[in-house]
Amino acid sequence: MWFGQVVRNNYGYGESAHLFVRLAHIAPPAEVTWIVGVINYELLTSWFEPLALRLNLARSMAWLGVLVLGAVVFERFHSQWNLPACWLVRAVLWVPVLCGWRSRPWLCLPATALTYGVVILRGHLPGLNSPAPWLNVAVALPLATILLYGTRLLRPEERARR
Repeated sequence: MWFGQVVRNNYGYGESAHLFVRLAHIAPPAEVTWIVGVINYELLTSWFEPLALRLNLARSMAWLGVLVLGAVVFERFHSQWNLPACWLVRAVLWVPVLCGWRSRPWLCLPATALTYGVVILRGHLPGLNSPAPWLNVAVALPLATILLYGTRLLRPEERARR
């Protein structure tokens, strides 16, 4: 069975890679198909996070880049890396993204830890262990709640001082 079909059937993404194959008339390597699918899935389920945090374009790209990089690294090296380490690295890399733009950027660390706890809990509850995108959005609620209500957007004069 072709790898893209396995990815699409098991994880719900991969259609964009198949569209690329139909348009380009070449078959990309399976690794490229897989990476495109992971990136699309992560962007589809988390594109709104930088908007909710009211980040500028550069910080939004950095936020999403850290998120996508963490997903690709975990999915690719899941036998060598473990999920808590990827989530911790992602949280640590989000701190400089928020630093100078929102107050208390360090809240990314406890927010990510709480979100990871929800992910672990979701894996142990029957019926909630599926790759549905709405479940991934629901899992992000602790992160969103802590970052939206625990931090505030800095005023321009406060940004200039930092």
